[in-house]
Amino acid sequence: FSVHDEVPEWINKLTRLKELSLIGSVNMDSKTLELDFLKELRYLKILRLNSNLTKIPFNVLYVAPHLTGLSIFNNKNKLEMLHNLGGMFNLARLDLQNCELDTVPLGIFSLNNLQELNLQGNALTHVDELESFHRLPRLSSLNLSSNKITSLPDTFTSIG
Repeated sequence: FSVHDEVPEWINKLTRLKELSLIGSVNMDSKTLELDFLKELRYLKILRLNSNLTKIPFNVLYVAPHLTGLSIFNNKNKLEMLHNLGGMFNLARLDLQNCELDTVPLGIFSLNNLQELNLQGNALTHVDELESFHRLPRLSSLNLSSNKITSLPDTFTSIG
């Protein structure tokens, strides 16, 4: 998919779909894709987007309360607008790989059911927010590999 017209019309008829993977470059002019058909996918649990987005598509909000897994592989394009993570209160796994994140998005710390967080391949150089991970009581896996983290806070040794 690179424009809305490339997404097949029949996809919104798959109302009981539980898992969806979409791969493709978004139109380079706007770098947004609204994914209108998500409004119909009320049973969707896992969403994977492999693209070059600048923000999470607005219509992901329609399935946000039901999602248990969200993966965004952004091919080294900066994903900037992550403030709408808060509605994903059932999210157990979040992958934000190659999104050129330079800080851990604050919205992550409101995901109380989060168990696995993968921030591999971003632009993190420090993790000042490390103490905030205490607010994620179920977090059991944190992947910060392939970043350029040069130091960790002294409190890192007391986490766990």
